[in-house]
Amino acid sequence: MKADIRITAQYYENYSDNDTPYWKPKGGTEFIIKGVDPNPVMFAAPGEVEKAIENLLYDYCNSHSKYTLIDWEFIFSEPIELDKDNFLWEMGIDEHPGPGMFINEDDEEWKK
Repeated sequence: MKADIRITAQYYENYSDNDTPYWKPKGGTEFIIKGVDPNPVMFAAPGEVEKAIENLLYDYCNSHSKYTLIDWEFIFSEPIELDKDNFLWEMGIDEHPGPGMFINEDDEEWKK
């Protein structure tokens, strides 16, 4: 059985020049490697998988932006989509704007 490898990386931007770089984290980025035989990866020497992934990420880096490995995992099936409305309800979030969020310019009360 083949699996995908999902890689989570930190994205950085350089806010300075090449001589004195100032790397600022700008958020996470996901990468995916599709159709991998998981057996040789699972039995690789400690650190070998991480080193290989870091080398792949390095190919996407330059003097203005870079990626560093946060984590990786096997994905053996497609994700199961959860319902957005149920999630918002569980969070206590009402997605509909409350009263006063939008002004009706034709409303006589608003014109006073």
